[in-house]
Amino acid sequence: MTKRSPTKYLPLAVLMLMALLIAACGGAASPTATPVPPATTVTPETVDLWSQIQKDGVIRVGVSADYPPFEFYDSDFQLDGFDIALMKAIGQELGVKVEFNDFAFEGLGSAIQLGQADIAISAISVTPERQQQMDFSDTYYIGSDAVLVNSSSDFSTIDTAEELSPLRIGVQSGTVYQNYLQTNLVDAGVLPEENLHVYTDVSQAVRDLRRGLIDAVMLDRQPAETFQSEGGVKIDGEGLNPQNYAIALPLRQTVLRRAINQALDTLDNDGVIKDLAKQYLNLDPEDIIPIPTPTPEPTAVPNAPTATPLPPVTTCVDGMAWVADLTFDDKNMTSPPVIPPGQPFTKSWRVRNSGTCTWDSNYTLAYDHGNVAAAQMGGQPVAVRGTVAPGQTYDFSVNLTAPTAPGVYQGFWQMRNPAGTPFGETIWVGIRVPAPPQPTAAPTQTPVPNISFTVNSTNINQGQCVTFQWSVTNVQAVYFYADGQNWQNNGVAGQGSSTQCPTQTTTYYLRVVQ
Repeated sequence: MTKRSPTKYLPLAVLMLMALLIAACGGAASPTATPVPPATTVTPETVDLWSQIQKDGVIRVGVSADYPPFEFYDSDFQLDGFDIALMKAIGQELGVKVEFNDFAFEGLGSAIQLGQADIAISAISVTPERQQQMDFSDTYYIGSDAVLVNSSSDFSTIDTAEELSPLRIGVQSGTVYQNYLQTNLVDAGVLPEENLHVYTDVSQAVRDLRRGLIDAVMLDRQPAETFQSEGGVKIDGEGLNPQNYAIALPLRQTVLRRAINQALDTLDNDGVIKDLAKQYLNLDPEDIIPIPTPTPEPTAVPNAPTATPLPPVTTCVDGMAWVADLTFDDKNMTSPPVIPPGQPFTKSWRVRNSGTCTWDSNYTLAYDHGNVAAAQMGGQPVAVRGTVAPGQTYDFSVNLTAPTAPGVYQGFWQMRNPAGTPFGETIWVGIRVPAPPQPTAAPTQTPVPNISFTVNSTNINQGQCVTFQWSVTNVQAVYFYADGQNWQNNGVAGQGSSTQCPTQTTTYYLRVVQ
């Protein structure tokens, strides 16, 4: 993804392109007028999209990077996952660069309709409802569902949908599982509607499951295994609603679909898809559900039109595109700005209404998810002020507070329409909170030697005895000796005395070593 410059992948190498960004600006959110008349309908593209992709040498791919292990941001804040790796391999087969952009999952179909993405891949299940809005490639993976429960729960294994009826169930919005639970349980009167909890991000549902706020979460098997490995939850049922995953593309783009299907077929025959399933999904070849034989593509007719014009869509379509970071640019997470712990700051973005609906105060920008729980940084939803017509730009500003714990934080934000449905590109704020400075140790004062050396008489007769006394502190060694003796052989304690009876004039020494 990138909210800044798209992430492009060459067939044989990775090339990261950075866009020139606007350096600063702030203040309250306000629309920037652009002389584009508002539109109320969408007329689908009639050109051959595959020819355009070949001409540009780039295929633009929409993803929703909040669904590990299919798509996610790794520890270096780069896109990774089964779908990401598969799409890179498809790009190599097609001989084009792959450009990823991160969208709200619910907005992937709109992104294709609006031309913000050529295709989309994000563990997208093929359903009759979706087939009315977009076309699909051949199935590349058959996924099994799973039901997560709290690790401390004592539920019996869930084998049927009806066994979910007494539970509070969490599900991600816009997924086939939301539709499955709504249709088979809520609409059927089996599950009270208030017991179906819909989340924009499945990780939020799992978080509430760990806290005991809900009883179960329904999702794909592989993400369920990932959450189970992190602790606090366990898989208690599966296989209620298997899904066929395919790549979404615009309706009636037959040539593009054929090219993608040919690439998928080659990758399948070469074992690449199985290798990726092992790498990302931890599935051995014998554990992968066999993919049904694809329906043969119709034979191309020479000089036949490659795309049939579609009737205009009579309802408006929501869309949003990132334009620039106005404050605290993190350089695509390569250099997050440093903000001291607990310091308030304001993050601002410029976005464009790329859809055909006019935004008003019922449209908001809201926090969706982050790399850690504290990535929200206290940010609250911000409503649009005034109206923003299609094609106009708008500046959003969100008041945030840096977390107190040191680390790198990345919080993802999405727009929501009046129905609360997320749409458009996902934008983010990234910062680094430094560790508190280590206190400077006070300099150690060098001890001052304390020396006392006395004798009870200095003028004596030959053979008369005298007593030497000494008390020495803050030194390493003490030596007492007579003139002419080897001092190194005459070490003594720091406190002591010695009686001497010299037969001639003699000088005695007390030597100390610091």
